[in-house]
Amino acid sequence: MGQPAVALAAKLGSRATKSGIKIPLPAGDSTAEQIFRLAYAAGAAGEDPESALRAVSKKFAARLTAAEPSPDALSQ
Repeated sequence: MGQPAVALAAKLGSRATKSGIKIPLPAGDSTAEQIFRLAYAAGAAGEDPESALRAVSKKFAARLTAAEPSPDALSQ
């Protein structure tokens, strides 16, 4: 279980779906439990949430970088 947590949750969702096993998911409201349920559902649907989240994060990082003031503007 050394892979990233989102990938692990997705793999568990895929595995449970393929084997027909239905176990109640964590029902709490913590951020971790919510992320787990989303990643699990994505894996159960055959999606790769790790890659999708990475792509969204890269797009956001580019927007954030573009919105940040340049170092020259900060020194003035």
